[in-house]
Amino acid sequence: MLVTLYYPCEEIGQKTHRIRSLMRDVFMDGPIPGMCVKNKNGDWQTNSRQNLMYCPSKSLSPSVRIPVKKVSREGVVEIYASITDAAQANFLTTSGVRYRIRNHVQDNGCWFEYDK
Repeated sequence: MLVTLYYPCEEIGQKTHRIRSLMRDVFMDGPIPGMCVKNKNGDWQTNSRQNLMYCPSKSLSPSVRIPVKKVSREGVVEIYASITDAAQANFLTTSGVRYRIRNHVQDNGCWFEYDK
């Protein structure tokens, strides 16, 4: 999630920041070299202090992706390694796939779920 801050001086103007970066700067220890902040539960929209943690920058690899499955009434149609893969294979945006998962939207008799 992003937020745009408007600064009073003309040299800076406005800047866009990630919510979790602002949370890190205000409620955590600030930026630490070689470390980044990630969401514990994997949901990038849940930015409470309890859900944020420091991790080494190198640990953010494809292994932190959450598999997604496309399901129909007959069963699982296909399993994708990530939301990005599901979006590309189905000609959708990643936010479109997330929306369909959260709101249980059916399209042509199929829907998406996280693969547990």
